[in-house]
Amino acid sequence: MVIGDGVFLTPGDVEQMRCVPELVFINCCHPGKMSTDAANSVVPAVDGTRKLPPFATLAANLGAQFIRMGVRAVVCAGWAVNDDAAANFAQVFYAQLLGGCSFRDAVKAARRSTWVHHRSSNTWGAYQCYGDPSWRLSRNAAGSSGSAADDYVAVTELVADLTNLAESARVESMQGGMAADPLRKRQQRAIDALKQRAPAPVRESWLARAEVAEALGFAYGEALMLPEAIEALEGALVAHSGQCRIRAAEQSANFKVRQAAEEATLLRQQPAPDPQALAAVATRIEATIAELDTLNRRASTPERLYLLGSASKRLAWVSGNRSDRAAALLRMARYYRLALDMKGGDDVYAMANWALALLLLERADPAYARGDWHAELM
Repeated sequence: MVIGDGVFLTPGDVEQMRCVPELVFINCCHPGKMSTDAANSVVPAVDGTRKLPPFATLAANLGAQFIRMGVRAVVCAGWAVNDDAAANFAQVFYAQLLGGCSFRDAVKAARRSTWVHHRSSNTWGAYQCYGDPSWRLSRNAAGSSGSAADDYVAVTELVADLTNLAESARVESMQGGMAADPLRKRQQRAIDALKQRAPAPVRESWLARAEVAEALGFAYGEALMLPEAIEALEGALVAHSGQCRIRAAEQSANFKVRQAAEEATLLRQQPAPDPQALAAVATRIEATIAELDTLNRRASTPERLYLLGSASKRLAWVSGNRSDRAAALLRMARYYRLALDMKGGDDVYAMANWALALLLLERADPAYARGDWHAELM
């Protein structure tokens, strides 16, 4: 999006935002326009001809980036809009939202009004809309954007609302908007309310489906309700109906490691921590790392390497002796280094954690401070 003379807002800039809003409305002409001179805004083709750049695709890039960051509803123009028609669209759109309408109905009303009053312009169709169609500016007490009184008619509606609930909890946790206990209580109430909207005759069969159990697991997990999240995700993996993603297995393992680390924290806060109990926690983390590593060996990705590095970091913290701690830190360094290499060396998160592992390794075992042992991890 052009925001000044030679100054553009790109998906990369959007990604740097610290606070994520729920609604984004980019109401300007040509969000992807690169020049006021149409002759300079063409893209050469293989046959020598020239065509205008795909403005709609450029708008989609910004819209998709906002959605990936957790924005609930996004509106952006895919091509040049008429000023009067754009003002009409915005006035009706905001009036509908402020009146309690859903995102879907507000967009529909704004399109219809713009088409009726500005038939000579195609502005009514310029706006690309992304996100949750049932999102509302004012939520009900259950924490859902939809109407708590209406039963679902399709299982996909329940999955969509659970996914939105998880995203809201994730954004709120990132922004520090609510303490852990109140967030957990509110999330449980919201999840219970969504379950009740499944029609009674099919409620149990819906909740047993893999995609529903997966969505439940993520909704619990983002609110740091780890035992509930693990149970739901493990249920998704063995469900007899529906489908779940590999991410369910990844996050189940991640939550298991985090839960084990929390237990270790409580054990260490005791006046005389039980070494056997701590060793049992370390054994559980080791077993979970083995589960993750099986997936990673089949198809390695940066995300799986991050999870393995994070699990190894927690294992190092739980480990009771220097040699075990050094071994875990060595694995942590290797996983993050592999992720760094896979990302072409341009990954601040992997770089920072790899460097941290190297520093801690030297402290964990003096042997690692001698010689050029860093080369082993290159």
